[in-house]
Formats: sequence, C-alpha cells, structure tokens
Amino acid sequence: MALCIGVMGSDNQPLLIKISPSIQNPIDYHYMLYSALDIVEEKSQISQKTAGLNISGAEHRDLYLGLLYPSSDEVKIYAYCTNTKVKMILIVDATNTALKETDIRNTVKRLHLAYSNMIMNPFYEVGSPIGAKSFHNFVESIIAQ
Repeated sequence: MALCIGVMGSDNQPLLIKISPSIQNPIDYHYMLYSALDIVEEKSQISQKTAGLNISGAEHRDLYLGLLYPSSDEVKIYAYCTNTKVKMILIVDATNTALKETDIRNTVKRLHLAYSNMIMNPFYEVGSPIGAKSFHNFVESIIAQ
C-alpha cells in the first residue's frame, strides 16, 4: 500500500522512517518526507485556527490532514498530526487506482492507535527513536500490502 512511512516527533525529528525495499533511490523519499513537514505545519496551524467547539465546549479538530500535495505523477503524500504534534506521513503510489481516501484515513488511524499502544510501554522514552519490534512489524505490514 505505502511506499514510505515516516513518524516524526513534535520537533520534527524522525522517530521512524520505513521505505519499501523495492525503492531504487530511498534518499528521494527522505527528501519528500522532510519537505512535507512544512505543509503539515501549515495545515495544522490552519486547522487549529478554524477548529470548532463540540457540545462539551472542548476544541475539536480533525487529526487527519489528508492529501498534502501530489508531489509528482508517481506518488501522493498524506499526513496525520496527533494532538501532541507527532506527525505520521504516508507516501503512496499515485498510479494505484484501487486505493481510496477512506483506506488512507483508516490506515493512518490504525497507525496512530499502534503508536499510542507503543508509547504506553513504560520503558519507551517519548521522543526517542522507535525501537519496538511490534510497531516496526505493523509498519512493515502496511508497506507490504
């Protein structure tokens, strides 16, 4: 499904970057991830300004930022930004017509849930590179789909 998945910390340091083994030039995907961070910051600031209040009076905003930009005819870049400013960026093949927006949304929500479960480990230091094998396996399963 995904060609590359990046999980970036609140201060934009990489916590995890996984690139499909079929990619010939992985440095291009690193460049795309880092260039997408600027757009994620911009979109998350806009969504904070336009966030509505729900019934209980708490602020509500959509964590899924959607398609950032089609960087080329070959890939599309999607993002999800958590309340703690952890960014999850997916780079997918643009030629895959079977892939729908709802599939991407569900995938990043599952990725966020897996990340949430992983940081509940008392031995994980928040903000450090992710070393949990279960999370790595989950990310690899998304890439392998």
